[in-house]
Amino acid sequence: MLKGNVSDAAMADVHELTYTLENALGKMNEELTKLAETLERVMNLLPVPARTRPWAA
Repeated sequence: MLKGNVSDAAMADVHELTYTLENALGKMNEELTKLAETLERVMNLLPVPARTRPWAA
């Protein structure tokens, strides 16, 4: 996989970036879940038959 040595500083950078990415993805997941719930509430307010909303199956 890796060729050569990886310095402690480089490993620390990778660790920090990985942790930051993990946190960002977690936050995105939370926000997208909230958005999906909000969208479902909005769609339930519209006078559209459920059969035209495939996500309401």
